[in-house]
Amino acid sequence: EPLPIIQIRQFIQDQDTTNELIAIFNHNDLLFNNKTDILHYYTDGSLKDNCMGAGWIEEKFNNSFFCQLEKWPSSTRAELAAILTALLTAPINSKCTINTDSQAAIDGIRKLSNYKSYRRKWHNTSNRSLKNAIIEITTTRSLNISYIKVKGHSGDELNDQADLLAKKGLNSNFKIDTDFILDSLNSSYLSPYNSCI
Repeated sequence: EPLPIIQIRQFIQDQDTTNELIAIFNHNDLLFNNKTDILHYYTDGSLKDNCMGAGWIEEKFNNSFFCQLEKWPSSTRAELAAILTALLTAPINSKCTINTDSQAAIDGIRKLSNYKSYRRKWHNTSNRSLKNAIIEITTTRSLNISYIKVKGHSGDELNDQADLLAKKGLNSNFKIDTDFILDSLNSSYLSPYNSCI
């Protein structure tokens, strides 16, 4: 199996969620031309009554996804889960923009990216598993990502759609378990790809 599909299986425990993300990745990989195409993802998270939802829409191929996030509720965690699941569908060597209204998510990813891989693993930061998974995917797939801060609820159609998808994620049967992601990351440092992390 290609690396992107291995990573989806590595980070996503729920089988239905895994199958959905693999289907979106295969669609992107089939249509994507890495010389000319840019994937524009609009991502968002939702937090309500200690439940978290994450959602995104991609403009180029009109893909979308939403899911529920389990354990340790926080709005930034939901935002990071949306970014993670979006990047799981990006082909190797692709150029992407992540449009998010969460400056905290952008800053957290950038800050942790400045650490060497062995320090990132143990760095005491919030949402470490999600941030490290995002950085690992970015690095091992050689993704060229621009993070763009957008203003929430400002009438941007795609951002508003991402917001609605994140709210749908609150009650979704698709699920993300951050403890499973952390366990997978700990194992990945011993994997054949650890030189790329």
